[in-house]
Amino acid sequence: MHAARIATFGSLAKKPHLRSSMSAVEMPHSRYFEARALMDACQISRNHNVLQTSLSYATYLDQLVVPCQKAGIAIRVAAAFQAASVLWDQGEMVTSIRMLQSLIKKTKSDIAFQNQSVPIGEPELLSKVVRLSLFAYI
Repeated sequence: MHAARIATFGSLAKKPHLRSSMSAVEMPHSRYFEARALMDACQISRNHNVLQTSLSYATYLDQLVVPCQKAGIAIRVAAAFQAASVLWDQGEMVTSIRMLQSLIKKTKSDIAFQNQSVPIGEPELLSKVVRLSLFAYI
């Protein structure tokens, strides 16, 4: 189901003639929904312990950051958050924690990281770092 959503909104984002036939769907909307579908698919894959698939979705989401940015959709923090979560599930604990710590620093200092289309705030990042750090040392 999520693969169909990803493919649909990805196609709409890449093909203007498809968007023109659907007057309500504009480039930013199609990119946003494509990114949301990828995030949901990544989360579901992780929940079902299908780590290779979740890594594929996280990689695709990371590659979507620049096209989304060109469409006015900011997903950099959400993409990095998903990547860190996937890395954690694959046993890359230190890398995951460092990625999240880096995101926390950037969200404090860089306005571009504070104004995201898919909001992942500092409290959520901090709680994830604390949970992962505690779990890593138990």
